[in-house]
Formats: sequence, structure tokens, C-alpha cells
Amino acid sequence: MADFDLTLKSIDKGREGLNTGLDFGLPKLMNIIPGLQQGTYTIIGGETASAKSSYCLNSYLFNPYSILRANNPMGLSMKVFYYSLEIDKVSIISKAIARKLFFKHKYIVTVDDILSRGKHRISDELYKDVIETRGFFNELEDALTIFEPQNPTGIWKQVKAYMEGVGTTNTKIVNNGKKDIEIFDYYEPTNPKETVILIVDHLSILPRQLSYGVKENIDSMSSYFIALRNRYNVSVVGVQQLNRAVSSTDRLKLKRASPQLSDFKDTGNTTQDADIVLSLHNPFRMDEEDYNGFNIIKLRDRFRWLEILKHRSGIADMGIGLNFIGELGLLQELPSPELLELSGYDPYINFNKLTCLRDET
Repeated sequence: MADFDLTLKSIDKGREGLNTGLDFGLPKLMNIIPGLQQGTYTIIGGETASAKSSYCLNSYLFNPYSILRANNPMGLSMKVFYYSLEIDKVSIISKAIARKLFFKHKYIVTVDDILSRGKHRISDELYKDVIETRGFFNELEDALTIFEPQNPTGIWKQVKAYMEGVGTTNTKIVNNGKKDIEIFDYYEPTNPKETVILIVDHLSILPRQLSYGVKENIDSMSSYFIALRNRYNVSVVGVQQLNRAVSSTDRLKLKRASPQLSDFKDTGNTTQDADIVLSLHNPFRMDEEDYNGFNIIKLRDRFRWLEILKHRSGIADMGIGLNFIGELGLLQELPSPELLELSGYDPYINFNKLTCLRDET
């Protein structure tokens, strides 16, 4: 297919409303980044305990999936391949159950409560509420596959095999100066309404292949990310640690605590390769009292700052204040600092924690 015709096909797809993108569940962000688009490479960076993994699950799995279930006139679908290198399957689903209970019943329970860790045991009332979420997760199983850790080549092979099973790879003949050879031309999905999302969390602890060091291993994964994006229109999301220098005293004195592109740990190739680079920052851990107008003394660990460090096709160097409910791994947009001062901070700090339904042994 000629390059112009391939581009025109994408334009026509947009005219039909199929380039709307999946909803992150963050309205202000959606005004900057037009949703989770097919064929986009995103890197999410953050210091330890910045909630980068929570943000990843929040914005690239649970929010888009829930919004599609609630309102989906275009008949869009999503398929997520999640390579969790830090969090096990049971913990991921347990935290998702806690999210569902929060939205339905307006109370907070923790993963420890749900799994009866420690001296408490889940009560009959709470257990009943948990069972009632089964329908949501039975359907989610069709959209989500959680894999054991794999090296970059293993991830490439698994996702590539899926894409080739749900679409057609077209080739063309070119002459390399010596002979005619067959090369990749374009990929045609069977279902153009499905967004396939690959999440790797996080890159620094990927199992090594061959005799690679950490940098070589991440660079290899980034090369596969590019191939999956360019060939098969996969939306790839990589989570990456930041250097400890972000929280150094000198940075704080210079008022440059917010992460920069140069702060990404182990390699800079990922930020060069990616279409979108986001960072998460927790000012409370650095004893900051005010951050971009937000009162950290009041918000404490309930605040995160999300910044768009790179946006290849749009606006960058913009940020959004988020309310973080760590017990649930939930992040929601905050009102402006001015509105927060007028309306009060309590709804974003104090929540109804369900302690009355736990039976002590």
C-alpha cells in the first residue's frame, strides 16, 4: 500500500470517530493528551513511592476499562498485556476490588483487610461486598492478561504472536541493489476498534537476556517497543525509575525538585524513543510545604504532581495536581489550589475507612 493511501486510511478512521482514544479518567489530562491512542509509546517515570505503578494501572487499565463498560457507543475494546515485575496477580486484583468497593460503597479497605493479613479477619459483610464485584472481574479477564516476568525478547515474541493471530501482516518486494527481497509493508488488524496495550512495570528489573547489563537490557526492550508500535500499532507503556539525585538537597535549594528528562535512571534512550514521557512527583517526601500552589502541609501524602515532560505531537512541560488514595492505588484530579482553599481540603484527605467490618481474632 502506498504511504499516502495508508495515511488516508488513518484519516478516514478518524473521521469515523475511531481515533478518539481511550479515556484516562483524568479530564484535564485528556485536554492535553487526546486519550490513549493506538500505536503510542509512553514512558512513566518517578522516584520510589511516587505512585508510578498505581498511576499506570489507574490510567491505562482500570479507568479506560471502566469507562468503556459504562459508555461505549463506538464499540471500542481493549486488550492489556501486563508484565508485572514487582506486584503479584493477587495483590493487583485485591487492590482493584478495593477500588470497586470505594466507588460503590464510599468506604476504604486495604489489600491487607481483604486478604485478612495480620490479626484481623475479613467479616461476613465485607466478604459479601467482595463477592458482588465478581461480575466486573470476570469480564476484565477477557481484556487483561498478567504475565510472569520475561526478558525483552520473550515479551516481544508473546505480543507479536498475539498481533499476528488477530490481524494480517502484508509484505512487499523491494530490490536491495543485488536482488529482490520480501520485507514488511503494513499490518491490518481484524478488529480495528481494539486497542492493544503492553505495560512493563518496571524496566530496570526486567530479566536480563544474554550477557546484557541493565542499560543494554532496557535499550533492547525500547527497540522492541518501537517495533511493536510501528509495525502492529500496539500502545506500549514502560515504567522507569528515576535517579536519586532528584531528591538531593542541591536540587531542592534550586527549586528544581520536579523530575526532568535527564533524571531517568539507567538509560536515556527510552525518553528519546517515546512519544510521551510523564513523571510523578511526591513533594511530601521531600518536606516541601507548597508545590505549584498546592498546600502540601494539608494534603501531605495524598498529593502527587503529574507532569508531561515530552509530547511529540502536542504540548509538553505542563502539570496536573492529583489526589492520591494510596490504600486503593487511586489517583484523581484535584481542583485548582484556589478552589481547594475555598472548598476545603477535607474531602481529599479524610475518607471513611471501613474498620467496623473487620473481626479481630
